[in-house]
Amino acid sequence: MATLKEKLIVSVTEEESTVPNNKSTVVGVGQVGMACAISTLGKSLADELTLVDVLEDKHKGEMMDLQHRSLII
Repeated sequence: MATLKEKLIVSVTEEESTVPNNKSTVVGVGQVGMACAISTLGKSLADELTLVDVLEDKHKGEMMDLQHRSLII
């Protein structure tokens, strides 16, 4: 049998998800951009990270480096 308190106080929100659903974009994969990307991954601030740069070769290299580092982080 439910108590009066249980009848009056009802949760109206869904339970919070334990997994963040955040996306982050880093524009520029130079030293500062990569430092931001590594910090974002290291602190688990986002579950999706996008890197943007005009230099395709540098972008591809840094992306592969982050993929390899993510195994360690």
